[in-house]
Amino acid sequence: MTTAMSRGARFEVRGDASRQRSSHLGFVFQRTFLYLKFLVVWVLVLLADFVLEFRFDYLWPFWLFIRSVYDSFRYQGL
Repeated sequence: MTTAMSRGARFEVRGDASRQRSSHLGFVFQRTFLYLKFLVVWVLVLLADFVLEFRFDYLWPFWLFIRSVYDSFRYQGL
């Protein structure tokens, strides 16, 4: 790693390939972890649906109603 001084500021003179590679790998791992979390939540909902014998999709219209009421109060003053 070579450093240089320019107007009193210190900066690194090297290729950004390793930094880009590490940031890309971090992005890939974050993305994979996000998909795994969604998959786990989906499996848990399916498992609860099977065990409890309750259809969670029947709650969707109720959720939409609650969100619309919330939004109407939230944006009332606009």
